[in-house]
Amino acid sequence: MANMIIGASKDFQLLDSLHHASVVTLVMAFAKRSGWKNIKEPLLGGAAQINIVVGLNFAITDPSLLYDWLELQAQEPYRFRVEVAPTDPVFHPKVILVESPHGDRFAIVGSGNLTGGGLGTNVECGVLVDEEAHINELTLWISGLARSPLTHNIIEEYEIVHAAAHQGFRKAKRAEARLRLLLNKSLSERRSRPLPPWNITDFLKDMDRHLATSEGVESLKDRINGAREIRTALDMPNFGFNKANWEYFYGIVEFGRIRQSYKTMSAETPKLRLTLKLLTAGSLQEETLEQILAVDGLHHVRGLGTNLISKILTVSDRNRWPVFNHRVKKTLSSYGLSVDWGATHYLSFAATMRDVLSRRGQPDFWALDVFCEWASREM
Repeated sequence: MANMIIGASKDFQLLDSLHHASVVTLVMAFAKRSGWKNIKEPLLGGAAQINIVVGLNFAITDPSLLYDWLELQAQEPYRFRVEVAPTDPVFHPKVILVESPHGDRFAIVGSGNLTGGGLGTNVECGVLVDEEAHINELTLWISGLARSPLTHNIIEEYEIVHAAAHQGFRKAKRAEARLRLLLNKSLSERRSRPLPPWNITDFLKDMDRHLATSEGVESLKDRINGAREIRTALDMPNFGFNKANWEYFYGIVEFGRIRQSYKTMSAETPKLRLTLKLLTAGSLQEETLEQILAVDGLHHVRGLGTNLISKILTVSDRNRWPVFNHRVKKTLSSYGLSVDWGATHYLSFAATMRDVLSRRGQPDFWALDVFCEWASREM
């Protein structure tokens, strides 16, 4: 950041470091085209994976820059990633985190935003941090930040807020509320402990490669038909099923087989109906899921585990909830992602996979299940 960087050597060149980096993460309260212009050429001219988390408070960030970034993300989904922070509480950090191809890392934490002033003309001060313990702590803090993938909907609502603020109007409350809703959507699901780094690039490439095969295409069709069959059997979303419907559901193999020994839970059909309605109603809270999965939970029925619960969740919302079973666990483990069972772990896993799959466009968890089934068989 401009003017003074405490701890930097005399020959330190930020733009050169950005150009030769393998990973660059920008966490900025505000961003303007004037600031992006200062680093765009060396950053995009290199080979770094670029991750950006930007704030929208005080209507300072340029909507036009957000559109530019959205287009870049669409062009290079494996390399360029932009997310936006909720506006409540105020998002105000300024961090540049850089990792070299050799694994060396440093960060600049300071006062300058990603603006022409922040990176050039203002009087700013930053501190260069390169101690491993401090970098690890900073990385963990960044991974735990609440944020949402940048979308057209978010930019459109923000444009209204931005225009009103810059025209001197104070009547953007409805747009601000819609923007806050978009930024805070499923925020409770994002507060779970972040998952560790893993080989996302190879995972996405392998997944796309399999989904393009005839087997992948046919398997996805099977998921579509299976989901339709499950919805009919369980009368989703009303869940007006009877004992025979529940036992029929157990025979549907799409999205993973269920242990047949738990068919007897159909004897508790009335409680099952209420529990599944609660499961699929609106934003799923960690406390609610815990009460469903825990053996002594208020809403638990013997046999309701993560496997079965996630099967119903993914059928209820294909773009929001992934299946989690042994074949998914096995496949992801081969890419360096280890996930445990339980409510907290599942919600962290779901939030992480929404972020990861959104790099391909709209997250499709039925496609994820297709890939994991195939990949686990090939191991």
